[in-house]
Amino acid sequence: MDIEERKQLAAKRSSEVNKGNTNSSKINRLLGDTLKRKLIQDEAKRANKVVDALLTKAEDGDVHAIKEVLDRSDGKVQTDTKISGIIYSNTSYDDIINTFYQKYSKSNPLHADIFPEIRMDLLRII
Repeated sequence: MDIEERKQLAAKRSSEVNKGNTNSSKINRLLGDTLKRKLIQDEAKRANKVVDALLTKAEDGDVHAIKEVLDRSDGKVQTDTKISGIIYSNTSYDDIINTFYQKYSKSNPLHADIFPEIRMDLLRII
């Protein structure tokens, strides 16, 4: 796989990650729709009561209410969720890693007496 293909794959994966909640069930949407209908019935009296209660709590110093009021009025602060998706590659390094993986992927480093090469590799690393 060349670098351009890797970049395209990374871009595709990052776009899939940032789609949001795609698992919302119909019952969740039904409850949300019902709640919205109830809030706007009778000239939105219920919605006004909820907003008044929230504002009263915020005025009394309730931190969560203050945060909610600010989020709803100014918009939520964007969190930095950018994923670069770049796959770093070095062919010579990849060859070394692949060779090492083929040799030791099924070994158990807890049994250094059976796999003395691992002990020597660890000593070289340290």
